[in-house]
Amino acid sequence: DHFAVEGRGRQFLKKMTLGNAIGSLGPSLRFKDQSKQPEPSGFLGAKVLAEMSKSGRYTLACTLLNFRDYIGADRQCATIAPDEIQQWVTVGGVKRKKWKTVTKNYYLKNLSNFFNWLIRKKVVAENPVLCLDRINVDHAEPEILSVDECETVLNLCREKYPEVLPLLVLNLFCGIRPSEVRRLGMANFDFDLNEVELKGKQTKTRRRRFVTMSDNCIAWLSVRKWRLPIADSVHKWEAFLRDAKVELGISGRWPHDCLRHSYCSYGLAHTQNAAKIALEAGHTEQILFTHYRKLVKKPEAEKFWAIYPEGVGTQFQVVAA
Repeated sequence: DHFAVEGRGRQFLKKMTLGNAIGSLGPSLRFKDQSKQPEPSGFLGAKVLAEMSKSGRYTLACTLLNFRDYIGADRQCATIAPDEIQQWVTVGGVKRKKWKTVTKNYYLKNLSNFFNWLIRKKVVAENPVLCLDRINVDHAEPEILSVDECETVLNLCREKYPEVLPLLVLNLFCGIRPSEVRRLGMANFDFDLNEVELKGKQTKTRRRRFVTMSDNCIAWLSVRKWRLPIADSVHKWEAFLRDAKVELGISGRWPHDCLRHSYCSYGLAHTQNAAKIALEAGHTEQILFTHYRKLVKKPEAEKFWAIYPEGVGTQFQVVAA
């Protein structure tokens, strides 16, 4: 253990290596020998005890372990200088990747939180990340799908990947993040109120929220029997996206969060109610106005909310498997 030493009115910093300070999330599938499983420790262990979401803490661990491997696990935390942190983000970490500006800022935010924790633990006196200039980000308009493209991917999913159709429908017409949809079960749905309740532990923001299912959302959910959660949903979803890219003629990556962005854009244009869309999407109104205002015209929004599956008609009922 490492202790702060006090004497004659002076307080000295603890000595702690970067590896020990970052620590571990605890047991991992990477360790075949169960007797060698690590216990939660350090900053990462503190996040486990604080019940940070699993996806959040794994993303945090990726950032900090990259920094540890770049600087050196045996390095004393108190000796790490701002210039070294700047070099780490500039060269793209230990693997020399070309990080985007928004990625660099996100990683620096994670690192800053780590050094703030070290200050509270009396390991360092100040946060070296705060000595760096923030990298300015040019906010590009969110990528969304056109109404025709939405119809195309919905029909493709219905015909070839029906098992993940609920994931697509809830992402596109409710704005529920893919990672959040994968945490849902049938108990989250109230079909009398046409509402989805997301518990705090199921959301990215860790806040409970309610999302209204539109008529066309209900219609698409009614085309076949279904049940959540879906086994092996990540691989099935990725297979669908690969086919969807081909169908839409997308040669590069799948547009980031384009389904959720489509919901926000068409929803805001249709309802003109920023508070409602922000609340249901788990956004703030400021983010909604900054990124989605006037991204689509109202006539296009009306078409989006009128996308119904063929052969269902106006009378439909959701049937759980």
